[in-house]
Amino acid sequence: MPKLSLQFFQQPTLRLAQELIGCRFVRVMGTEKHTAVIVETEACLSRDDPACHAAIGATKRNRTMFGPSGRMYVYSIQN
Repeated sequence: MPKLSLQFFQQPTLRLAQELIGCRFVRVMGTEKHTAVIVETEACLSRDDPACHAAIGATKRNRTMFGPSGRMYVYSIQN
């Protein structure tokens, strides 16, 4: 699967959320390569939505949400 273009990420939010389902993302850390398939997305349409992690403003954890298109914000839940 080819790398997604910046133009791909500049689609309207709801359409992008749908198009991302089934896409793979890859993270290389040193000599390790981690690959995952996107099975769920969440499309927040307004920073005024209290369920949106951007609603509280930029923090160290969510700062990618305030940057350029094409970056991923992953909310990690640990048991």
